[in-house]
Amino acid sequence: MSQAGTVMQAQKMVEQLREQAALDRIKVSDSSRDLISYVQQNEAMDPLVNPAENNPFKERNKCILL
Repeated sequence: MSQAGTVMQAQKMVEQLREQAALDRIKVSDSSRDLISYVQQNEAMDPLVNPAENNPFKERNKCILL
């Protein structure tokens, strides 16, 4: 690789690292608390949590083959 290509690659890497360093960070304990709160607030509407008999979209009749 040429020296100019190496310099450009290094500049791109430095720019990417600067962008990552500028990101606002939050603690894992705070984000996990927020995630738990979100899940608890929305679990009533979650189709994977509610039993199948409470699913309004599930067909109630069984398939009958002739």
